[in-house]
Amino acid sequence: MSIRVQWKEDFKPRRIRPYQLLFDAGVWYLYAYAEERGEIRMFFSLFQIRNIAVTDNRFSLPRNYDYNERTDGSYFGVFAGREKEHFRVAFYGDYVLWAKERL
Repeated sequence: MSIRVQWKEDFKPRRIRPYQLLFDAGVWYLYAYAEERGEIRMFFSLFQIRNIAVTDNRFSLPRNYDYNERTDGSYFGVFAGREKEHFRVAFYGDYVLWAKERL
C-alpha cells in the first residue's frame, strides 16, 4: 500500500504494510510496517493520511505478530520503538475513575 502522510506542513510519501487499525482517545491510527525504515513504525493518524493507493505487492503478517505483546498490554496512548519504559502515573480528581476503568 502506498500513502502520503502529513509531517509538519508537508505530506511525505510512504510505502507501508498495514497491520492493524487502533482507536485511542477518540482518534483512529494505522499501525503498520514502514518499508522505508524496514520495521514496524509509529502509528499513522488516519486524519494525516492522504492519497491511499493499493499496490500489487502482497504480504502476510509475521507469524509472531502480537500487538498486545509489543505494548505490554498497556491501554494508555500509542507506542513505537523496541524498548519498553516503565513509569508511574498519578491521576487526580475525576480522572481517577477514568484510569481505574482502563486498568
